Amino acid sequence: KHERSMAKVCVVGAGASGLVMVKELLDGRHHPTCFEGSAEIGGVYAHTYDGMQMTTSSHMTAFSDFPPKCEPKIWSGQEYVEYLHSYVEEFDLMRHVRLQSKVLSIQRLERKTSDAPYWTVLVQTSEGQEVSHCFDHVVISTGTNNIPKRFRYEGQDTFEGVVMHSGDITNWSQFDHARTVCVGMGESGSDVALAVARRPGASVALSIRRSPGWIVPRYRGPLPADMMTNRLLWGLPRRLGGMLGTILARADASFSDPVIRKMGEMNLKIQTSDFGPFGTFGTKSTAGVEAMVRYGAAEKPDIACVGPGKHVTFTDGSTMEADYIVQSTGFQPCFRYLCNDLQKEGTIANDSLMDQVSEDVGNVRRGLYKHAIHPELGLRLMFQGFIRPGFGSLPPLVEMQARWYVAMLNGEASHRLPSSAEMRASIEADAAGEEFVFRKGPGVRVAAMVDHVVYFNDLASLTGCLPPFLRLLASDPSALWMVITGPHSGAQFRLRGPGAKPELARATILSYPSVFFPIRKLALISAGLWLGSSLLCLLLLPFPRSWFAGLRDDLQPMGFADSRAAYNRLARLRARWDTLAPVHHYHTTARPDKQPNLKPLAARNSASPAGQTEVTANQDN
Repeated sequence: KHERSMAKVCVVGAGASGLVMVKELLDGRHHPTCFEGSAEIGGVYAHTYDGMQMTTSSHMTAFSDFPPKCEPKIWSGQEYVEYLHSYVEEFDLMRHVRLQSKVLSIQRLERKTSDAPYWTVLVQTSEGQEVSHCFDHVVISTGTNNIPKRFRYEGQDTFEGVVMHSGDITNWSQFDHARTVCVGMGESGSDVALAVARRPGASVALSIRRSPGWIVPRYRGPLPADMMTNRLLWGLPRRLGGMLGTILARADASFSDPVIRKMGEMNLKIQTSDFGPFGTFGTKSTAGVEAMVRYGAAEKPDIACVGPGKHVTFTDGSTMEADYIVQSTGFQPCFRYLCNDLQKEGTIANDSLMDQVSEDVGNVRRGLYKHAIHPELGLRLMFQGFIRPGFGSLPPLVEMQARWYVAMLNGEASHRLPSSAEMRASIEADAAGEEFVFRKGPGVRVAAMVDHVVYFNDLASLTGCLPPFLRLLASDPSALWMVITGPHSGAQFRLRGPGAKPELARATILSYPSVFFPIRKLALISAGLWLGSSLLCLLLLPFPRSWFAGLRDDLQPMGFADSRAAYNRLARLRARWDTLAPVHHYHTTARPDKQPNLKPLAARNSASPAGQTEVTANQDN
């Protein structure tokens, strides 16, 4: 264990993911070195357009052991970078970060002994020198937002206007008195459309290629809207998502505010199967809606072709003249440094495994265990931050990834890293669940999409830091109340397990405002649905499992790994009793199509009607 805790680890990227990985590795007594290609930390947030606003609140975005000192608010991009600088200073991380150090290649070494370094990393310094470094492990923390995703239109060679990506914007004044087509109504697209529409003399068309996702405002009343991301609302069975979505959208569509009313009408049109907001990604900004309602931005479909001149034709046949086309079409990852083009002495020649890794990581849903680890390389190579939560904030998830990874390096995780075959089976089960939930909504096209609460608690279970619900019920009910009804932040996962800081975690959890005081409509709706489904689930226990197996699985709350595991243990005991009790003999033997499901819990995950991978925990409450 002492030898494992002294590993040399290369971390690529000094954004939020890389910084928290460095911090957790130091806490685990490892030796990290972080290489950042640019001249400052912060990742994409260090290079954003002027006036950029985050889509999640300060308290939901902050790391679990470094809570913000401000009241809950929506940070600007600059404020978040300042928070990261404070984080680096608090934990003395900068001495492990090398700025202006571009990673050129990552290659496996030919190892003659088991304790020899596994990787060689070629880095270009700020002076242009190329230096090789040897490491035991590599963590790629660059995430999915590396290269702007650009689209080329039919006839673009004849188009006399400017086609650009939102990442290219440096000065909003260029859109003054200009005709602009803003492509995309995700979060960046919405913000860009409103910023352009507000410019003097500007004319804007908002081209929505497919669907904007489930639109929510940044604020609901005095608080950021994501403060309602709690275990009641997001612990609802996913089958109730359609009902919840209809209730919320209709309530918003009858609102007096024209922006909220338009938002509700657009949400009613979103087709997300039976899962409502659970079956898609969230557009956590009403800026695009406001651009249409208050500034007259025209709603248009996808662009069919452009040119000649400044002519733009849309797929519905409508046309307009445009000086600018701004594509807010997202980003894509880049793994050039994993290729074998820069073969070095002592490395494995024609490394087919790394070629396969480069191919697999292109589809993180189907290629990586828990969206992070390749089955053939295990802990030697980790991909951190290659996820996109539908709702909720990314930084706490990448922090949990870091804690899980370090706990496995130290042998402290509650679950060992499975074998390669087991990881591949888990990948298929998780992918089937995610694709089932997101199969019909806009989220199906985002390979890195995860269900925030399910994924968060899944990793917490594997790490061994799920909140001790039963212990809190007996010893600290006020903290338990806030764990369930308060924001689903990373603080509640610091109550126990590797890296636990229970006193800080409790103080942070109790500092959150309650969603019930003052009483909020959304809180009451979610509480009623959650309690109703839980009660019905318990009422079904006395009946043979063969009668209501699908309904039971559909109604189990999400995000409570201990309670879900306990319920399934009771259900399995009941099913085994059914096979022995004469009174139920007819139901268990005469109807082979209704046999009790006696498979192990892990085997049932991939066949769950709700498509969700079960979260289990071997933890003592």
